[in-house]
This record gives sequence, structure tokens and C-alpha cells, in this order.
Amino acid sequence: MPSAEVILSRQQDLAADLRLAMLRLDDAADALALHDLRVGLRRLRSLLDLLPDADDGALQWAATAAGHLLGPARDLEVLNAELLGQNQPAAAARRQRRLRVMRRIIRDSQTLQFLLAALTAWPTHFVQASQGDSLWRLPAHVAKRQQKQVKTLRKALADRGHDRHD
Repeated sequence: MPSAEVILSRQQDLAADLRLAMLRLDDAADALALHDLRVGLRRLRSLLDLLPDADDGALQWAATAAGHLLGPARDLEVLNAELLGQNQPAAAARRQRRLRVMRRIIRDSQTLQFLLAALTAWPTHFVQASQGDSLWRLPAHVAKRQQKQVKTLRKALADRGHDRHD
């Protein structure tokens, strides 16, 4: 079982990665900024899923809301790259202009501002929870989640037609 220091360190590393990806949204040539931001959010949410009693849920809510905000822009980014790959620069250019506007809206959104505030506040909440008794069930919770994931994986491996995206 990871110690509170390891969990806190991981959250702070993820927070730094997220902040950097947010700054990269300003660079229209950075085709991976949205992708990296979404990956960082998924990693953060995975960590928070293991810690149900570590705070009031504000960071989990903010990460979920930010993920929903980023989805359409990332889809447009992928479509744009596909259009360029299919030698359709005019169609890609129209979408690229829309994407630049979307990236600015995302960067300036209250959702990302709330996420930044929640990222900053979370370590304090976690330290308080780890010093109290609210995380005493954590080892059992992690073991239960691992068992569920192994069961899901075994079921998927046994099903030749399994597609995790369905």
C-alpha cells in the first residue's frame, strides 16, 4: 500500500503536468497540448478514484468537468489531423480556425480555473484526511478495486469479440 507521501507526491506531479499542458494551450502549433491535458486528467481521476474519502470531492468534480470540456476540442483536433492526412487542407484550415478559438475558450474557462484552485487545495485536504481516520479503509478499497479490474480483464480476454469502446 502506498504511503500518504507517495500519493501526495504523485498528485503533485500530475498537477504540475496539468498546469504545463494548460500553458501549452496557447501554442496553436502544439498538437499534443489537449491530448496531454486529457491524459493527465484521466490519470488524476484514476488516483482520486482510489481515495474516496480524501477530500470533499471538489477535485474529482473539477477533473470530470474539465474532461467533458476538452472532449469536443480534442475530437476536432483529431479530425483536423485526419483531414490533413487525407490531403484536404481547405477543410482542415476551417477546422483549425475553430480549434484555435476553442482552445482559447478552454484556457480561459471557469472550469479550468476551478480545476487549478482544486489542485492547489487538494494536498491540504489529503494531509488532513491522512492524519485523521478517514483513510483507514483505503487498503481494503484498493484491494477490492484491483479484484474488480482483474475480473473485468479476465472476462474481456475470454471474449474474442470484446471491444472496450462499446
